[in-house]
Amino acid sequence: MDEPTIASNNNGSTGLSRVRIGVLFIAYTISGTAAGAIFDSLEWSLLIAPLAPTIAALVLATRAFPLRLLSAGASIVASVAIAVWLTNGSASDVVDAFTAGPQRLLSTDWPSPARPDLIGTVAATLAIATALSAELATRRRWHLLPLLPLFVTYV
Repeated sequence: MDEPTIASNNNGSTGLSRVRIGVLFIAYTISGTAAGAIFDSLEWSLLIAPLAPTIAALVLATRAFPLRLLSAGASIVASVAIAVWLTNGSASDVVDAFTAGPQRLLSTDWPSPARPDLIGTVAATLAIATALSAELATRRRWHLLPLLPLFVTYV
């Protein structure tokens, strides 16, 4: 049986769940700003990477887990596609962001060149962590656990 979420309560805690998700969005936006340092410039596409997973989590906070999971996956792919598109990338760069991107990011010189596949990889990391944190924020049992993906992403 699925664990009860904050959103499943009828005592007004849906609002609390959404506030927690909103606070996490602000934290991930700040993390996206800091992530631009690996490219030695501010990459605007990294600032919007947490946006789609946050919107999906806010809109579907009261829905069943399978629907939230499906929307999180779709929002992650959408975030990466938008980030790659904003840096003049192609569909193959979106695929590379999920497959070869982490290896390429770790094997390039620092600061890394602002290539679409590398920016997509960082955007994917931010979007995945945002979606995970948002899901954990709806669980009433774990109060600070939603911050763990944020800290791991920031490091």
